Amino acid sequence: MESKNDLLQDDDLQREGLYLSEKGMQHFAELLKWSRFLGIAGMIITSILFVMVLIFGGRIESALNSGYTTSAAEGLLGLLILASISIGYFIISYFLFQFASLGQTSLQSLDQFEFTRAVKNLKKMYLLIAITLSLYLLYSILQTLITQGFLN
Repeated sequence: MESKNDLLQDDDLQREGLYLSEKGMQHFAELLKWSRFLGIAGMIITSILFVMVLIFGGRIESALNSGYTTSAAEGLLGLLILASISIGYFIISYFLFQFASLGQTSLQSLDQFEFTRAVKNLKKMYLLIAITLSLYLLYSILQTLITQGFLN
C-alpha cells in the first residue's frame, strides 16, 4: 500500500491548479454512480458465468466418460477460456468498482489522496483491458493462420 506522501509527491499524478467547477463535480458524481453500478453488475454476471463454467465442466467430463464426445481437448479448452475470461472481467469490474468507491469518498471529503487512488484504479482497469484485447487479437491472428494452413 502506498502512503499518502508517495502518491501526492508523484509529479505525473498531481498537477497544480486543476479545479472542478460545480457542474464538473455533478458530472463526476454521475460518472461515479454509473461506474459503481457497472462494477457491481460486472462482478455479479462474471460470478454467475464462473459457476456455470464449473457446472458445465462436470457435464463435459461425464460426457467424455460416457463416450458422447471424442475430443476432450476442445471441450476443456473452451471451459478454460471461459473461466479465464470470467476471472479477468471480474478483476476489471472490481477495479471499476474501486474507482467509483474511492471517487465518491474523494468527492464527499474533497480529499486529493483518495482521488489519486481512485484514478490509479481506473488506470489499472484500462491497462487490464488493453492487455486482454491484445491477447484476444494475438489469439485471433494465430487462429486465422492455423485455419488457413500457414502454420502446419
